[in-house]
Amino acid sequence: MSYQEKLFKLREDVKIVGPYLKQVSEEIRTQKVSKYPIFIVHQEKAIRLGKMILDKENSRTYWSYNASLLEEFVQKNFVAENNLEEFKKVYKSPDEYMCFFLLTPEDMNFVFCPFDMNKEWG
Repeated sequence: MSYQEKLFKLREDVKIVGPYLKQVSEEIRTQKVSKYPIFIVHQEKAIRLGKMILDKENSRTYWSYNASLLEEFVQKNFVAENNLEEFKKVYKSPDEYMCFFLLTPEDMNFVFCPFDMNKEWG
């Protein structure tokens, strides 16, 4: 599957689960757990990153979703400490965008998806 096809599937999922992900993001930030929530998007049965919040089988989506934080990504060396400030600069407003870490056997990428589906993806 091409990267564009993966993004298309993610976009279709967001139409279904976007409001729930927005709520999770808001809770993480209002409870001051982190200013930088990250949703791991995957199809694995179990991954050791974040906490499973939506299983593709139960939510009838193409992807499963784990909730994580920038701090966990630094702790597990997915984001190097010396790149932390640079990452924070490119991290889009969590009031308007979800930060996804798209994890597939072929690759892994950060993707910023607007809650408002009419806005441009980054």
